[in-house]
Amino acid sequence: MELLEYLDSWLSEKIKIKENKGKIDSYTIINIIESDDGAELKELPILYKNDEYRVLAFTLDENNLNGSLNILPIYTRTLHNSSDAILFVQEKNDNENLYIFYIELKSEYVEGILKKHIFMKALNMEILKLFYFRSRLSDNKEESKLEFPRNIYEGMIIFKSCSSSQEMKGRKINYQNYETKKFKGEFINKAKKSIIKINVKDGKPKNRKIYLKSFINSSELEKSRVDYYECFDKKL
Repeated sequence: MELLEYLDSWLSEKIKIKENKGKIDSYTIINIIESDDGAELKELPILYKNDEYRVLAFTLDENNLNGSLNILPIYTRTLHNSSDAILFVQEKNDNENLYIFYIELKSEYVEGILKKHIFMKALNMEILKLFYFRSRLSDNKEESKLEFPRNIYEGMIIFKSCSSSQEMKGRKINYQNYETKKFKGEFINKAKKSIIKINVKDGKPKNRKIYLKSFINSSELEKSRVDYYECFDKKL
């Protein structure tokens, strides 16, 4: 069993973003949805090849879920401040590397993005830790030998409606604009985001196709430290 298949078996159907039944030029499509009535960019199709990538897409955004979702049932209120979608991506035949993309659809100035980035980064590492520990403590041989990534690459990708399409990739977050008195540490200096401006018509990109491959080929992704091996394996 592959890691993303394993995670998919545990995630609630309520939060998953399923691939479209149809294809575009043999590309599989995942639609990221923004449910805010006032949003100019409401739907973003992301294209990829099934024979190149394994993809697990989900959302924790309450607006997109149309209802409250607690991360764990022990909490009475929702904790998260989520991006519109989270993509877990692995290249086929590569279990060493995992790419995590936080997708955000915006119409106006991007506010609160650092808060979302910090929360999603911490949350997804905890998800991976939880299932790593579960697999290593499992009596099921297949589950106990499940391969987990040793390298995690993360990126916040913001799609913003604009009169003309253009990309500004790898721009380090100007954290002076994000209430830095609240935030400190190494992450603040390393955090990066990509802004892709999209010409929008009827809530969708106009004459523009968005390919997952371009995210992975970005040289500006942040490599995150993996520490969940320390309890069971030799340190990296």
